[in-house]
Amino acid sequence: MNLQSWYVLLYVATIVVGIVVCLGSILSMGADAEADADADVDVEADAEPEGDAEGVEGAGPMSWVLYALGSGSVPTGLAVAITTLIFGTTGLIVTRLLSAYLSSGWVGFLSLVMAVASIFLLGRRLCLLVGRFFPTHEHHSVTAESLVGSTGEATSDVGADSGYVGVYDDVGSYHVLKARALEGPIPKGERVMVAGYDADTGVHSVIREPQ
Repeated sequence: MNLQSWYVLLYVATIVVGIVVCLGSILSMGADAEADADADVDVEADAEPEGDAEGVEGAGPMSWVLYALGSGSVPTGLAVAITTLIFGTTGLIVTRLLSAYLSSGWVGFLSLVMAVASIFLLGRRLCLLVGRFFPTHEHHSVTAESLVGSTGEATSDVGADSGYVGVYDDVGSYHVLKARALEGPIPKGERVMVAGYDADTGVHSVIREPQ
């Protein structure tokens, strides 16, 4: 394995970035936990964030990507760290395995393909696993009701009965929600605000974001 190959340097760099971001996220989680304790805030450790598999159906490509990368299951910074670590580690392993059999060009191409594929195959699974061991305020205090008032945009056309929107909660996590429009149809891409939540149907009500 040529340590000076561009793809080897890329994988090493992403691993370094992943480690740095991971450490920063862990320190941030510790600070958030102390802040929650000082404020005596009660949270539910088993609460599930919005944006599960059902909520992604009908959403746009970006929503699918964010869902695959673990958005909402762990803090955004930690999801980025996990993604870069998976990419870099897979790339180095594949490079090591193939370098004895293929030319440098083929090794670089195949290792890059496998590294990208590993993100979508393992990213969300690993984020969900990590989220169970490192619960944070961002992860386990998010409930359907707490997203009322959040803003984002329609990821599909939203009508009186069905549609999907992507919104950000108060700590910046992205959630894909099943929604219905309260004040007339809302086209895909329109800015929206969550106006309510129906616990019986599990559907959020949305309106166009006030200007």
